[in-house]
Amino acid sequence: MEGGVNNEPKAAATDPAAPAGSDLDLVRGQFEDFCEATGDMRKLAKKCRDYKDGAQYTGKERETLEKRKQPCITDNKIIDKVNSMMGLEQQQRTDPKAYPRTPKHEQAAEAATDALRYVADNCDYQRSARKPACENLIVEGWCYGEVCIEKSTNEIIMDHVRVDRGYHDIRSLRPDFEDKEYCGYFTWMDAETARRTWSGKDAIIDGSFVDMAIGEKEHEDKPNRYIELRSGRKRLQVFTHYFKKSGEWHFARWCKGGFLEDPKPSPYKDENGKPACNIEVQALYRDSDGNCYGAVQRDLDLQDEHNKRRSKLMHLLNTKRIFARKGTVQDMKKFRAELHKPDGVPEYEGSSDDLKIEDNFREAEGQWRLLQYTDQQLSMSAPTPTLVNPSGSSGRAKEIDQAAGILPLMPLFDALDAWEIRMYRLAWLCVRQFWRAPMWIRVTDNEESLRFVGLNQPTTVGKKLAQQANDDPEFRRASPEQQRAMIEQIAQHPQAMQQMLDNNVAEMDVDIIISRSADTVNIQAEQFDILARISEKRPEIPFSVLVEMSQLRSDVKRLVRDSISGENDPAAQQQAQFQQMMQQLQLLITQATARKTNAEADKAEAGAEKDRAAAAESQIDASVKVATFTTPQAEPGVKASAGKTQVSVN
Repeated sequence: MEGGVNNEPKAAATDPAAPAGSDLDLVRGQFEDFCEATGDMRKLAKKCRDYKDGAQYTGKERETLEKRKQPCITDNKIIDKVNSMMGLEQQQRTDPKAYPRTPKHEQAAEAATDALRYVADNCDYQRSARKPACENLIVEGWCYGEVCIEKSTNEIIMDHVRVDRGYHDIRSLRPDFEDKEYCGYFTWMDAETARRTWSGKDAIIDGSFVDMAIGEKEHEDKPNRYIELRSGRKRLQVFTHYFKKSGEWHFARWCKGGFLEDPKPSPYKDENGKPACNIEVQALYRDSDGNCYGAVQRDLDLQDEHNKRRSKLMHLLNTKRIFARKGTVQDMKKFRAELHKPDGVPEYEGSSDDLKIEDNFREAEGQWRLLQYTDQQLSMSAPTPTLVNPSGSSGRAKEIDQAAGILPLMPLFDALDAWEIRMYRLAWLCVRQFWRAPMWIRVTDNEESLRFVGLNQPTTVGKKLAQQANDDPEFRRASPEQQRAMIEQIAQHPQAMQQMLDNNVAEMDVDIIISRSADTVNIQAEQFDILARISEKRPEIPFSVLVEMSQLRSDVKRLVRDSISGENDPAAQQQAQFQQMMQQLQLLITQATARKTNAEADKAEAGAEKDRAAAAESQIDASVKVATFTTPQAEPGVKASAGKTQVSVN
């Protein structure tokens, strides 16, 4: 029996259609098993929560102290430790990152990272889910979280479930509860609100108020002190329940009167497309019986000792012991009151030997020493001074000090990380399942400006190949003619006009991880640190090598490389185009000058040839004239004699 839910047979009679052994009996029995088996665990968890909130005395203890006239002091050391751990939790927050499982999903991994960060920012996951979950692990020892889809907006919600509202399989013994067979949570709801939410279920809702029984306080409506003032306001528990049936996860919503939403296979799918449970449970510590407990449980007795020693110490310092002969003091009550006044005048009869007053300094000193030891024990599991104030002068030395100081808290952050990584993986599965339409998400990882990432954007194979070619550094270094030729070759591809989806989340194959800031001292970080120190003494190491070895995102690396090379910079591109035009102009001028020089040389050669031809012609003409005047004319019909040459000039 728990919070208005009991296991009596007449309760099931409110649902006439429910046969014996039905799903309603199954889910109701699972919840009641949890309530009956975890009574001691939840009682301890409530005590830890009360101690953290400062309620560290019972009513009987306060009455006893008042009778002794002893101060009721509460020096809450537990909340100081919890706040210190919560501060470290805030420092340890990081964003998720998706890594590709195959080389072809490298670009998709960045889109998946942006999608997960959008989901986390949209639902304020760090403050609304992670922070209370961490506090539950510290105080109570276990936490719940749910990932669901908001049907009206198609937004994915990563939500925290109050630890006093959740329940789980009592036979599950793993810290991550992966072996659970059922889990769920309940909320209190007004009957009128339930009727509006689930129309047609009025008989089931009204049946929840039949034979109503009150269970343990931690499962009653909160806050308990207002229940009597709202006696006319009907409220009921509505359960969101996941359970395995025939090896398959089912989902249902029910109340004491029956099912508000009938059992059906879970609407959420795992990586294999099978129904999945979207509630994650995580424990910090578990004992041999499977009971969960947190970090506060260790300090309960020490906190009691601290409070009571402080109270006893002040009581000893404020009181004195009186040794008096009988009859020396007439009114002992008045004498004691005057003795403890700063300006009191206690009166007695007889000599000084008849009265002796002693302080309690020796007893107080013993209490003081034990109080110091208790304080030391309370501070053992708190953050160490090296974690809060690292002593190293360099960042590397401070990082090593912090890594050593966080060792006592590693179980806490390990459990929190395990829960968080499963929450992000559920969120990614919801992204793949429900985000099928084209959409744009806003990414705020750039401090200077926002950027938007498109998911499921329709495009063609040709555009996709052209985009990939544009991102290739080899393509950017090619000449415009070569780039144009490559684009034309892509356009002539047989599948260039085939339709496809860019950043199709349903086909992305990635792994989701969470990087802790304390884990940055890894091989890659150390190699980059060594390389950076070497580059200070060896400037010949290219800066591009340092960028490639760093842990920057690939898009940031590309931006840095473009800034160095001038690519994708409008001013640099304009300057490069101008320089290219000047180079082409200089080439044209050089070619024109060469042609002019060659033409002039050819002209000079032609003039010289003409002069030589004219000189030869003049020489021949002179020879002809000489021959004409020196050679005798032959008679007609007479043959010229040998050795004589006859030249005829026309």
